[in-house]
Amino acid sequence: MPFKSLYPYFSWRLFDSFPPQNTDFAIELISSEGHTFPQPLDFIQDEVPRNEKLKKSYSLPYRTIQRFGQARLGQDPESFQLIKKTFEINFLSRYNSGEYQLILRTWEPLEAIKTGRYLNFNVLEKYKFNNRK
Repeated sequence: MPFKSLYPYFSWRLFDSFPPQNTDFAIELISSEGHTFPQPLDFIQDEVPRNEKLKKSYSLPYRTIQRFGQARLGQDPESFQLIKKTFEINFLSRYNSGEYQLILRTWEPLEAIKTGRYLNFNVLEKYKFNNRK
């Protein structure tokens, strides 16, 4: 995959290049406790800053979401169910119930920096959760 340069942004590939396209996964909250949000909330951008525990370790929820997405696309249903349950217990525990969706995003770093837009934004699946004991 060819790399482009973008100063002053860089990748960890010693230091002045980045891939022309990136793909990652995201979680969007659709509803909580019977209330549907006007726009789905991006978990990392909207939820993590409001949660004191999560603010301290932004990379943990992000990495968990990436593992969640990879497990969803993989062929191991047991691993997927375990990661899904781990995500719901650890990161959605402040909600009693709700619905969220797993999204596969493709984006160009330069375009994302300029506009915040994605090239491709696919909802892989929607999930309901219930954390009531």
